[in-house]
Amino acid sequence: MRPDFTHIVNLFYENKQFISTNNMSRGAIFLDRDGVIIKDVNYIRNPDDVELETGAKDLIRYFYEKGIPIVVVTNQSGIYRNFFSWEDYIKVTNKIISLIGEPNPITAIYSNGLGPGSPKFTWRKPSPEMILNASFSLKIDLEKSLLIGDRLTDIKSGLKAGIKNIFHVETGHGKIEKKEVFSFINEKNYKNQYLDHNVKFVKNLNE
Repeated sequence: MRPDFTHIVNLFYENKQFISTNNMSRGAIFLDRDGVIIKDVNYIRNPDDVELETGAKDLIRYFYEKGIPIVVVTNQSGIYRNFFSWEDYIKVTNKIISLIGEPNPITAIYSNGLGPGSPKFTWRKPSPEMILNASFSLKIDLEKSLLIGDRLTDIKSGLKAGIKNIFHVETGHGKIEKKEVFSFINEKNYKNQYLDHNVKFVKNLNE
């Protein structure tokens, strides 16, 4: 039995970066969740299994103190596969926020519970729709933003959304998919379409 809804958006209105102070678009940091913010343990459902990735807390706090919105965009196909429920997902989310500490530095979390084979126009990455929705709702200038992800789908979603500064980390699935990401950005079609985009490779968030 499939869930009767496929998206969750957490908007943290109390976050001081939630509303642009001058009502102008600003850059933001887009982060994948599993393998970037927390260690990827394959369809995590138990909040006791949550462990922050190396450097995640410090990086998030750094950008928060700089006044930069932090937006999490995450595929959660475990919902589609019936490995866990949205209630489980919320418990894990709450644990992540508690580990990062107060005040909560995250501006918003965009999540979808779709599975493989979903139409291209849905929220499931590599679709850019979660990022585009965030940019509209939170007044974000995507050309001034950056994205950090561990999978090729993260990289593609950022590029399709128009984010020009993208970082691929080796944590999570990063080591496994690094060669695939590297091959993708060296394809002729990529070079023709994303001439002014920059994809960098780093080992973890400490770099």
